[in-house]
Amino acid sequence: MLSISRRFSLIVTRTLLFFHVSAVLAVSTTGNSSIQCSTLERLLPKQVSYPSSTTYISSVLSYYFVQEPLSNIYKKQPDATLLSIRSGGHSPIAGAANDNGGVTIDLTLMDTLSLNRDGSMVSVGAGSIWSKIYIQLEQRNLTVLGGRVAGIGVGGLLIGGGVSFLSPQYGWACDGILGMEVVLADGSVVYASSQSHSGLFTALQGGSNNFGVVTRFDLKTFAQRELLGGFIFYNSSTVPQLLKAFNDFMSPVNFDPHASIIQAFGYQQGLQAVSMGMEYTLPIANTTPKVLQPFLEIDNQLGSTMRVSNMLNFVTEEADFQPLNTRGIYVTTTFSPNLPILTSIYDLWNATTPSISAIPSIGYSLIYQRLPATVPGNVNSFNLPSSAENLSDDETVNSVTTALMSAIEEKTKEAGVYNSFKYLNYAASWQNPLGSYGDKGKENLLSVKKTYDPQGLFQKGVPGGFKLKGLDQ
Repeated sequence: MLSISRRFSLIVTRTLLFFHVSAVLAVSTTGNSSIQCSTLERLLPKQVSYPSSTTYISSVLSYYFVQEPLSNIYKKQPDATLLSIRSGGHSPIAGAANDNGGVTIDLTLMDTLSLNRDGSMVSVGAGSIWSKIYIQLEQRNLTVLGGRVAGIGVGGLLIGGGVSFLSPQYGWACDGILGMEVVLADGSVVYASSQSHSGLFTALQGGSNNFGVVTRFDLKTFAQRELLGGFIFYNSSTVPQLLKAFNDFMSPVNFDPHASIIQAFGYQQGLQAVSMGMEYTLPIANTTPKVLQPFLEIDNQLGSTMRVSNMLNFVTEEADFQPLNTRGIYVTTTFSPNLPILTSIYDLWNATTPSISAIPSIGYSLIYQRLPATVPGNVNSFNLPSSAENLSDDETVNSVTTALMSAIEEKTKEAGVYNSFKYLNYAASWQNPLGSYGDKGKENLLSVKKTYDPQGLFQKGVPGGFKLKGLDQ
């Protein structure tokens, strides 16, 4: 039986050495971690970085949310070393991809990309970001089910499920995975697909970091030329019209597999901003798709970026609305929409804005968007992203958003439209997305854990993110 420390060294060295890449280890010199770091440095010369190094500092500064690299929130035994795995570092949950005082496997240099001979599959390193992938695939008029924001990492998005501009047509981003190369808890390396290690393959599609370190994804490619998309910004007086247009868009009779929209209401510095982010995956330049026409016909528009362009251009635009190095929180719920419930939720959110108005540089948003096509029925995902600059504001922001989500779910339950599903990549730390996967989904997660990590390295030694604890209850 391998000790935790021995297994720890095996998984790190196999992750880096087996794949012959210069991945970065961001490490701390505190406690037992310093012993492990010294061991790793001997095994991996020039690949271990300490807090004073340029590489370490660069890694810390590249996280989207400042609470992530500064986190030191997990209790541990004196002789224990905690391990974290980082791809793009986009999660707002403190400790999801870093533990200040432990060891972080930074996969960002695992950013290789190779197409197979006929272009039907692309193999990408788990540390790559979507913008780099789109740049290369667009040269072949191809794309994949990938992220909608330029700097998001491949690994975190895919093992959390993932939503793509092509999701209305093809499903979750993880539905485009053909296979994965995975380093397991015992240091062995397997290839998981629908034909090999199929239980592990399924579990990793939404099961997050609970079963191994994914180092490579083989993804199905799709033909894609230019597409129509952009943002339209509206005066806040248009809210009733926009809610009606969104409700009509969500009606099954109006479903168009090429259309995806993000309806956002934002509050910042005393002002409310209203926007529609729209993409249509066919390059219609001179006519507007019927399903998007109602949004374009609403008056009191303040500006528009609608255009025909490529995928890279649109994900770069999305990234412009997500500032780096702020403190943030996501909270999510799911429901079947109708106009009264959409209006009620907006009213609940709007009523809470005075509670956070005094916070400097607060960004406080309400977002509606459709879940991918593989989710049955007319189902809407709702997200409450918020960002602020100061640690002292966390308590207020967390308190307001938690109370608001409780009120929203009470309202959707009363209306009979509540859905228990929680999208993992939008979930708050106190939510339980893995517990929302249904009985069969939870059974598979627990079975895979028992088979591939019976000693619980990824439950105890990799504490960040959402764990399997309590799924068997």
